[in-house]
Amino acid sequence: MRDVSLWLACLLPLVVLACQRRQAGTVIARVGDAELTLEEARTHIDTSRTIVDGQLRNYVMHWVNEELVYQDAKRSGIVNDDQVKRQLDEAKRQLVNQTYLEQMLYGDSSAISDHTLREYFNKHAVEFFVREDMIKLNLIAFSNRERASSFAALVSRGSSWRDAVETIRRDTTTPASINADVMGQYYTMHTLFPTELWKVASSLNDNDASFPEKTSTGYCVIQPLANVKKGKPAEFDLVRDEIRQRVVIERRRQRYDVLLGTLRKQYNVQILLDLKTSPDTIQQSHHE
Repeated sequence: MRDVSLWLACLLPLVVLACQRRQAGTVIARVGDAELTLEEARTHIDTSRTIVDGQLRNYVMHWVNEELVYQDAKRSGIVNDDQVKRQLDEAKRQLVNQTYLEQMLYGDSSAISDHTLREYFNKHAVEFFVREDMIKLNLIAFSNRERASSFAALVSRGSSWRDAVETIRRDTTTPASINADVMGQYYTMHTLFPTELWKVASSLNDNDASFPEKTSTGYCVIQPLANVKKGKPAEFDLVRDEIRQRVVIERRRQRYDVLLGTLRKQYNVQILLDLKTSPDTIQQSHHE
C-alpha cells in the first residue's frame, strides 16, 4: 500500500496535466499549449479563507514547474514507456475505485441515530476503557467575583446547580454576567484550562462547589460530579465518537460485501488459479 500511495503521489499530477490541456475560464498562465485558469487554480487552494495573492502566486509557480517537467518528459517519449503506462493505468483504476466507493458507500456516515450508537455500546461495553484520569464536572464563569461567590454559596447551601443558575439569572439587581456555563462534561488534565482548575477539582469531594477561581474567562466555580480513573470501564458519553467511528466502519464493510456480491452476479468472474496450489509450484511446473 505504501508503494501504491507513492505511485499515486507521483503519477496523478501527470494524469491531471494530460487530461486538462485546455480549460474554459480566465487564463492566468501558459506553458506551451497548456493553460491554467483561475477557476482551476482555485480548486487547489484553501477557499475556506480569503485567497491572498501569495497563495495564488505560489500555486501558479508550482503549476508552471510541473508543466515544464511534464512537457519535457513527454518530448523525451517517456509517456510511451510500458512501465509508465502500467503505473498510470493502476493509478487511474485506484482513483476511479476510490471515487466510486465514496459515492456508493461513504455518503451517509452522519445519519447514525443515538439509539443505534447506544445499542452498539450495550453490546460492546466491555471493550471501552478510560484512557486517562477524567473528572465529570459542572463549570460556570462570571465576570465579577461577587456573582461567583453568590452562586457558590447557593450550591453549598443545597441548591442544585441548575436551580442556582436560574436564581442568578432571575436576579435583576445586577447583571448576571455569565461568561461560560457547562453542565456534566468530562475533562482530563489536558482539556481543563487553566491547569489550576484541575488541581481544584481533584481536591474536592463529589458535588462540592469550589470557591471562585480567577481565570482568563472570569471567576470560575466548579462542581465535580464523578472521578473516573484510567483503565476503568468508560461510560457511553465518553466514547460516543469512538462508537460512531466503529459503526461507520462496520456499515461500510457490510455495504462493500453486499456490493461485491451484487457485482459478482452481474459480471462474469473466472479465477483460473488453483488457490490450493502455491505460485512457486505453478511457476516450476510451467518451466518443466
